Amino acid sequence: MQRGWQDLKDAYKAENPDESQREQIHWFENHASNGDPLGLGNGREHEWDREFINARLEMVHIAVS
Repeated sequence: MQRGWQDLKDAYKAENPDESQREQIHWFENHASNGDPLGLGNGREHEWDREFINARLEMVHIAVS
């Protein structure tokens, strides 16, 4: 099942998540390839790993004409 980013963020924002939202949260924290075991609560949806991004950018090769 494909889950939308906004639906996932809404699940974390819900004061009393329903069964579907709890499943989304569990999936993101335990099974998603881009998941985070700490979840997205308390504004974590805006965080990013600077070292990971910099390592990925170092792998990018730009051809200069």
